[in-house]
Amino acid sequence: MKKASYTTRREFHGFITQNDKRQRLIAIWYLFYQICLDEPELRKKIEETENLYADWGDVRGENFFVWWAEHKTLFEEPSVRVIDEIDRHSGVLNISIPLSLPTTITIPEIRRIIKKNQLARLEDNNIDKLRIKKSLRHSAAKYHIADQREVRIHDLMNKYVIFLNWIKHGKPPCNNAFCQAVREAFIAAPGPRRLPPYLIAEGTPDADGNPTFDDNQLRQLRRALADSQKIAQSVASGHFPNLPDS
Repeated sequence: MKKASYTTRREFHGFITQNDKRQRLIAIWYLFYQICLDEPELRKKIEETENLYADWGDVRGENFFVWWAEHKTLFEEPSVRVIDEIDRHSGVLNISIPLSLPTTITIPEIRRIIKKNQLARLEDNNIDKLRIKKSLRHSAAKYHIADQREVRIHDLMNKYVIFLNWIKHGKPPCNNAFCQAVREAFIAAPGPRRLPPYLIAEGTPDADGNPTFDDNQLRQLRRALADSQKIAQSVASGHFPNLPDS
């Protein structure tokens, strides 16, 4: 069995600054999935999804960028093209077009066939046929991001860092010691420092010299940790990002 070896924040920083939003979200999805595989409760939930992640392979110990080079087609939309063999993708329609017929005949027929099969696909996937234009924008990629519009990449990455450190430190209570550990993790990360606003202020040393944080800092960290745990549960169920309402 592979041992977990998570993609480092340095590696991810290069990715997050050089690629489009969809790819960055996929990278965070991948990072959360890596953790889920090593957590018994989350792994059990993954196993209950009927092999949903089978095409991803065993990502434990796998660098994201190596994995991405081999698996990025899983997230690509099918395109119109000439084929040499039958395409088995569930979102693709294979048709035969006689080249001897004029386009005035073939194009209307192609349009009719496409529309008929699109509506059938919407029905098979329980997608609203009454809102056809919006429904037809439903991704045909095997794995797709649910909704990218309201997602803040750095906020999502911060939640991943918090969740990862919570796991690494043995799932401690969200107290002063954990708050300090998370703050140090953010400070030690390579690239531009992006501490969550509530962690910018240092803790005040107590009588023993241990940093203590105010109630607002601890409350916001607890909220972020709870959010990250919900994201991990969503990932284990095959949904992403599916962020909790803030």
